[in-house]
Amino acid sequence: MHESWTDKQRYEQLFRDHYQPLCLFAYSYLKDMDAAKDVVQDFFFRCWGKRESLSTPDSFEKYAFRAIRNSVINYQQSIATRNRHNTQSAAPDIYDPQSEESVLQKEDQLKAALLLAIQGLPEQRRKIFLLSNGEGYKYSEIADQLNISINTVKTQLRKAYETLRQERERLEKLLISLVVFKIFYTSLFF
Repeated sequence: MHESWTDKQRYEQLFRDHYQPLCLFAYSYLKDMDAAKDVVQDFFFRCWGKRESLSTPDSFEKYAFRAIRNSVINYQQSIATRNRHNTQSAAPDIYDPQSEESVLQKEDQLKAALLLAIQGLPEQRRKIFLLSNGEGYKYSEIADQLNISINTVKTQLRKAYETLRQERERLEKLLISLVVFKIFYTSLFF
């Protein structure tokens, strides 16, 4: 049985738990934090608007990341369409989700896993990482804001990058193993 979205506390907890990783996920495509935040806020607003008919999926994260990816694609297409109308010529590199679907799925899996790895970083390290990479703060600004030394900022960022690099390598090996297994399985049985 699914929990209802009408439970305001449940909704607020989902928002608190997933807002930041979803923003980073959207940002990884858009390279614009304001646009990423808009996309994620629209997603949560739509969910709240449909709360009477929408049950919480068993895997909210999977549902949310897929919805955000689709919203990002729509956002990019609307920008491309606006640009085309403004310049009266077709943009040479309009995003076509159909032609890149398998590559996009692998990228999405890696990005989603990395975002979860970011969420798994110790709290201070995660804050420093997000201030540096998500908000674009300089080391000195982060040190001032968190009342720590610049060396602590550098050390925590180095450790965060090391953790994320190891996680990415682990995931890439896993994805390669799955592809090899699929090819091997298909050649054996089909």
